[in-house]
Amino acid sequence: MKKRIFWSATALCIAALSGPSSLAQNSPHAAPAWQYVEAFSVEPLAIESALDHIIKSNGTSPSFDDLMSISNQVTESHIKDTYFVLALFSAAVSQQESKAIAALAHYQPEATYMDNLSELHIEELVLSASYSWLVNNRVFTVPTSMMRTMPSLIAESTPTWGSNRDGYFNIATPEDWQGFNSDTYQTWRTLLDDIESPAKDLYHGSIRQARFKQERIYHALLTMAPEHLKREYATHFEAQADLPVSQSRLDWMSLWQYHGAYEFHKVEAYRKAKTALVQSLTPQLAQIHNIASNEARTLADTFIHLMESRFIFHPRHEIQYNAMVDLIEARGWVGVVNTPDVFDEYQRIEQLKFLGGYLLINAYQASEVDIPSPMAIATAVQTSTEPTSSAAASTQPDTQMAQSTLPPVPYHYDVKAYLKWLTNNHADIAAQEIINMAVTLGGSEYQLIDELKTLPSQWGTFNKTPLMYAAQYNHLPAVEYLVTHYPQLATATTTANNLLEEDTIYQYYAWGYEPPKIANRSVITYGFENGSLDMIEWLQQHVPPTVQSQSDSAGRSAKDYLQLNDRLSDAQRDSIIFPTTPASHKVQ
Repeated sequence: MKKRIFWSATALCIAALSGPSSLAQNSPHAAPAWQYVEAFSVEPLAIESALDHIIKSNGTSPSFDDLMSISNQVTESHIKDTYFVLALFSAAVSQQESKAIAALAHYQPEATYMDNLSELHIEELVLSASYSWLVNNRVFTVPTSMMRTMPSLIAESTPTWGSNRDGYFNIATPEDWQGFNSDTYQTWRTLLDDIESPAKDLYHGSIRQARFKQERIYHALLTMAPEHLKREYATHFEAQADLPVSQSRLDWMSLWQYHGAYEFHKVEAYRKAKTALVQSLTPQLAQIHNIASNEARTLADTFIHLMESRFIFHPRHEIQYNAMVDLIEARGWVGVVNTPDVFDEYQRIEQLKFLGGYLLINAYQASEVDIPSPMAIATAVQTSTEPTSSAAASTQPDTQMAQSTLPPVPYHYDVKAYLKWLTNNHADIAAQEIINMAVTLGGSEYQLIDELKTLPSQWGTFNKTPLMYAAQYNHLPAVEYLVTHYPQLATATTTANNLLEEDTIYQYYAWGYEPPKIANRSVITYGFENGSLDMIEWLQQHVPPTVQSQSDSAGRSAKDYLQLNDRLSDAQRDSIIFPTTPASHKVQ
């Protein structure tokens, strides 16, 4: 039996690529170059090193002939195929594509549904076909030399599987670039991830790996081929120009923010993080590319826009929701609910939430001029969709403006009338979400809860009440108002997903959200985790001691949540006293 000599892949590759004398000196038998190719493995570093040498030598070291010699002597198919395709790549780099085509007439490496080199007959395609085969079938890091000299190849010929296979792709980054490791970048990236899909992998699964692959390409273009990044941007947005034209034409992030409190505040935080990232990237890009600050800022903006378009570009939703916005602006919310074709059978509640969020955010930013009279409002509401049951039909919406400190608004943004319509048309869950959003805005919009005839026994899918939202977003006036006028909210707790029906959970996942795993959360846990010192002290004085002493389903108490509060200093946290005996409180 023939004795085989096994070398480490890295050492053997370096020896081979250094030339015959190097390999001979390291061989125990001082053999000529390539003799011990049987021992080659195809570890990532070996392939990366081979590609780097091919690029830097313009395909002369190792050459097509060198790599074909290895392939011809190896018996293991996966090694044989690897060096055969590297030979094709080297031939293309050295502009000897005819050699590659001739070699393919005698041997074809393993084919997948993504690539079949046996069908390659055009010399101009040898470079892209051999590169694509390596990406599809082997694991390695694209060297910086390749990215700098062949950005078009990487950007245009990197294949995508839409599966976990895409997760193995990687491109080396310049040693002097640390921009993607900064806290500023990671904060922005995490928020973008939240907006793309709140449920993360639970919703998109392995398909998201294709987006991560594209992200790595954008990283490389930004740091090593900025001009190509600009071309990529122009190409991408030329493709988007074919979408149906909308008067509004809001991107998905601008539309998504109207779906609820979580969405609105995520987008608000994202925009702040985006501004910070541009400020962080601009001087770094100016330095590594030796360009002016304004050019560097444009480059940073271009990169961010490409990332947004890759991760949060939802053309179907954009078309659908922009159509709703156009209709709101033209005919008001009544025009929307009177247009059945606007609504999707499976997303109607989400669309109704969106409509309410759009009204809510725009209502109190709108000018108070041209406000119609109550009679005009009454006439408009009477023409809206009729209630869907006899019980609802017997109670028409009250169209008079409520007596409160809320400012008057143009009718087509009238949230109050819309909330009444929702409760009369079996869409209470949408009304609840709008109120949850209202209590977090920082103004007097929390008074919209008064528009409900009765408070529900269950707020939304998981019973997260407006009071919990107000505490989470540190809106003390809203907390005071809700506890004073609706004391039953002070003792409410949330429900975990394992207590709900399977169909309910499925619907929650379907819109891209991961249901909460922890139950028994209260206004206390939300307030102690997120509130200011004033908020926490107020809650201690006004929420029943029984609620203050409760733990959630994971066993965490108010003290535990207080330790998560990054709004407070250590001294402020230490100043909070947890009574051992029941404290006096105003809520009975």
